Amino acid sequence: MIVQHEEILKRGKIIDQCDDHGELFLVNLIDTGEIVKVHKTDFYTCDDFDERKRKDSLRFVFEMPPQCFECRLTEVIPSAIKCPTGWSEESTEEFQNFINEKRLEVEVNSFVDRIASVRLFAGPQSQGTSNNLNEHLVLQGFARTSDDSYLNLKYQHERENSRSQYNEFKQLEDELNDNLFVTPPKDELLNRKMVLEGPKTPLESLARLLLRDKSLRFISTDSSSINHVLIDPYPNDPTQKALVAATMTRSENDTRVTLHQTTLMPNIPGIVCLLTLIFSPTVEVRRATKKDRYSTILAGLGADEKGKPNYGEHDLLLDVDVDLNQEDFKKINELRENMSFVMQNQPGFKYQHRTVDHTRTRQRISSLLLEIAQKDRYSLIPIGDSAKPSSFNWKASEDSKKWSTETYPAHETVERLMPLSETTRRDLQHQFDELKRLAAINAKDEVINSISQLCGETLTTLEELQLHVLKKMHKERMIRIRDETMQ
Repeated sequence: MIVQHEEILKRGKIIDQCDDHGELFLVNLIDTGEIVKVHKTDFYTCDDFDERKRKDSLRFVFEMPPQCFECRLTEVIPSAIKCPTGWSEESTEEFQNFINEKRLEVEVNSFVDRIASVRLFAGPQSQGTSNNLNEHLVLQGFARTSDDSYLNLKYQHERENSRSQYNEFKQLEDELNDNLFVTPPKDELLNRKMVLEGPKTPLESLARLLLRDKSLRFISTDSSSINHVLIDPYPNDPTQKALVAATMTRSENDTRVTLHQTTLMPNIPGIVCLLTLIFSPTVEVRRATKKDRYSTILAGLGADEKGKPNYGEHDLLLDVDVDLNQEDFKKINELRENMSFVMQNQPGFKYQHRTVDHTRTRQRISSLLLEIAQKDRYSLIPIGDSAKPSSFNWKASEDSKKWSTETYPAHETVERLMPLSETTRRDLQHQFDELKRLAAINAKDEVINSISQLCGETLTTLEELQLHVLKKMHKERMIRIRDETMQ
C-alpha cells in the first residue's frame, strides 16, 4: 500500500490497529524500516491517481523489492538475569554505545520469513575487546549463546551447499516479496471445506516429574495457573527449564498429579541442576562412564550406612545438561556456608558472638548467586542415566551417621573429571570428520550412525545429521576436543 508520511508518499505494510474505531493504524514503512502511526485518510489507492501515475505507481509498488528488512542477532538470546523480559533499555543503550560513530559490517547468517539473522561488527578490534556485537553482549551479561532455530539452520545448510551465487540472491529477493503483497484467492478456494485441528504450537512443552515415585504417570497444571499452557519461547535452546509449584494434588487412583500456583523459573542454562546443588540437603554427583563429564545428580536427605534412603519418596534425580567443574562446586559450597551463617545467626539464638553484622555476608551471597547464574556454560545432551531403576540407589557412607548443625552443610568432595585419553580424542576427531563427510555427500539414512558419541545426540536421518553439524553445541564440543589434543 501507499501512505503519506511527512508529506511524502511511501510504501508500507499494516502491522496493527491503534484504536477501536479503525481510523489509526501502525504501519511499517518497508523502504526505511520506520514504524509509524498513520490515519486512514493518509492511505492511498491506485484510484487516487490518473492513468499515467497509476501505471507508474503499480510498477513501483509491486515490482520493486523492499529496500529495508528486519535483522536479528544470530546465536544469542537475551540473558534471563539482566534481560528477563527481552532486550532491556540498558542492553539497547549498550548496543547504541557499541556502534556509535563506527563503520559497521553485517554478516548475514540466514534469511527466513523476511528476517535476517546476522552478526554485527563495529570498527577495528582492539586488544582485550571484541568488535563482534554478538560476543560483546554475551561478555557484558546482556545475552547468552544459543543455537538458531530449525529453519535458520536449514537455510544455512542449503546456502553452504548452493553452487550458484545467483540462486542465493534470487531466493533472497523472492522471500522479500513473498506474501508482502497478497493476491486474493480464487473463488473455488473460498467454498472449499477444511478440517482444522488444534490449536497446537511447537513452542508448547510438557512437565516431567523428577521424584522416585513412578506411579505418577501424568502431570498437568491447574487451569487457573498462569503457566496452565507451558510455552517455551526458545525451543532451540536445549537446556532444561524449571517449573516450581507451591502445592500439588493427586488423583484418586494416584496416577496423575496436578500442579497449583506454578512459577516458571528464569531461562538460565543448568538452572535445575544449580538450584538443586545450592539448596538440597544432600547430593550425590555422578560421572559418566568415561568420567569426562558429570551425568546425573541424586538429591534428597541422603541414606544410612547401609544405603537405605532417609526419605526416599522425596529424592530427586536430575540429568546434567550443562558443563560443571570443580570451580562451580567450590562456589556453591561457599554460597551454602554463607547462607547457613545468615540463617542460623538470628535473634533469640545463643551463640558465642552475640552481635554479628550480616551486611558483608549478604553481599557475598548476592555476588556468588550472580556469578553462578551468569556463567556461560557449555550445553550438554543428557546421557539418560536417570531412566535406569538403579539410579535412585544411594552409596553407603560412613559419614551418614554424622548430622551437621548447619542448615546448608557443604557437599562432600565431588570426584574430579578425567581428561579424555589420546585414543578417545583421536576416535572422536575421526567421528567428527566422518559426520561432516556424510552430511556433505548426502549419505543415505541407513549409513548414518544411529548414535553420535561426540555430543550424545541420536541421529537417524540425513536431515538430522546435516543440521546437527551446524549446531553450536557440536562446534563447541569439537573445539574443546581439538584444544585438548593440542595441549
